[in-house]
Amino acid sequence: MSCRAVLCQECATTYDGINFCRTCLDQRSGAKSQSTSWFRVGGHLVAGLVVLGMLTICAWLMAWVATVLAGSA
Repeated sequence: MSCRAVLCQECATTYDGINFCRTCLDQRSGAKSQSTSWFRVGGHLVAGLVVLGMLTICAWLMAWVATVLAGSA
């Protein structure tokens, strides 16, 4: 740890056998956290678009089945 803060066992994160506080761990991984945040945002956007597409297809299918059933009665 670079800050030498006293932490309880539940608050410390072990990395390479050394207990780090959250601040020191963020400083150690610095650039990695920024790139993974963009991947998370991109992943959420893709998942949202997939869900939106599936909802659109389901709505279209429901309307199509309703017209087929109404035409057969």
